[in-house]
Amino acid sequence: MFDITAATWSAIAASFSALSSFLIMLIHRRNLLESVRPELILDDWSRLAEGEGDTTHDVLVFTAVRNVGRGTGHCTR
Repeated sequence: MFDITAATWSAIAASFSALSSFLIMLIHRRNLLESVRPELILDDWSRLAEGEGDTTHDVLVFTAVRNVGRGTGHCTR
């Protein structure tokens, strides 16, 4: 049989503790990102063509912007 010393068991316990801490950190980070994420819904949009010739460009117009997420939607007008 193998004779495993206390130092070996201590190193194994420390390794698993570090792995556990890392996994818990990833879970908390994922929860943080999901809890503050805004989910914006753009309703009633239209596409307009403006300009003439080479300066023709499209303009998207949204009449309603709703936040259905848990976070705040900054800079939405």
